[in-house]
Amino acid sequence: ERNAALDLMMEKMRRMDAPRSMSPALRTHSWADTPEIWDFLEGAVENLASRERLLGEFRRASRYLLRASHTVFFLREESGFRADRGASFLPIDEPIVGYLAAHPLVLDGVDWPGPPDPAAELAVRNRLALWGARLLVPLHENGHLLGLIACGVRDDGQSYDEADKARAVFVARLL
Repeated sequence: ERNAALDLMMEKMRRMDAPRSMSPALRTHSWADTPEIWDFLEGAVENLASRERLLGEFRRASRYLLRASHTVFFLREESGFRADRGASFLPIDEPIVGYLAAHPLVLDGVDWPGPPDPAAELAVRNRLALWGARLLVPLHENGHLLGLIACGVRDDGQSYDEADKARAVFVARLL
């Protein structure tokens, strides 16, 4: 079972290693070549049986790959999305949920993508401030919003760049 899970994760990595939409500068860096990625994949496969330990491995990967000061995973339940740490809860009828369900994109607390949507932008910025987060990454599968990853500010204080956002999508797809 572990070998099959590792094969599946490696196939996803190969597909994501050089997407066509990435710039040439991003394509030259292969995430699969770094020992930390292999260490993360090994830890993730070993902890597939425990949701808490598996999320711990993804949290560790987020800290390394994104240099995020902290990471909180919001996973879908019947009535909304519950944080894996703390008591935060995001109801289904929240504007941010509707926006992320319709727009599967990484949201940066500083740089709003595309044309402004005042209600969604206000909801996102309020939630990011409440959670102490800077980057919000939706978890989508087959067009359904399954969760969110809220990443804190970068540990070096810099803004998240396009390469960081691509790595955030990588982590979200594996999760």
